Amino acid sequence: GSSSTLTASVTTNTYTWMPGSLTGTSIVVSPAATTTYTATATNAAGCTKTTTKTVTVNQLPNVQINATNATICLGASTSLTATGASTYLWMPGALSGSTVNVSPSATTTYTVTGTSTAGCTKTATVTIVVNATTNDGDTTITACDNFTWNTITYTASGVYTFTSLNAAGCVNTATLTLTINNS
Repeated sequence: GSSSTLTASVTTNTYTWMPGSLTGTSIVVSPAATTTYTATATNAAGCTKTTTKTVTVNQLPNVQINATNATICLGASTSLTATGASTYLWMPGALSGSTVNVSPSATTTYTVTGTSTAGCTKTATVTIVVNATTNDGDTTITACDNFTWNTITYTASGVYTFTSLNAAGCVNTATLTLTINNS
């Protein structure tokens, strides 16, 4: 995908470049594969000389990301693993390495830039969806919470813990201080 400039050293000659039937002292090429270019120089007396230059094209790395969990609950973490390159730089966060652990507080798209041993780069992205807990830390029990109630009769004062589960599978707990007054 990059380009290269090939320049002949003697500017008083005329040049024909192959492949492509290009002319001029300098040419800009963007070959899709490694290509050998031939420059034929002709001086004012009509004498010619030919030289070649090979432009090596390195393939882009095949960068991919695998998330342990692409959907997590608020406060949880997940591992992101990149493959296909030699080195990796993650954003946001300027993290490095093939595997990183992330714990976003909101849905976040992560981008990794992979670099091959030849210095070629390619990026990949993954979005981690963050589901809120059932009541986001509020300890008030509401009709929206999906509690499993039991039919236990509470006979003693104390602190009781209730666990709720929302549709996304995120768990939250609430505590209730129960005071029983004897009448």
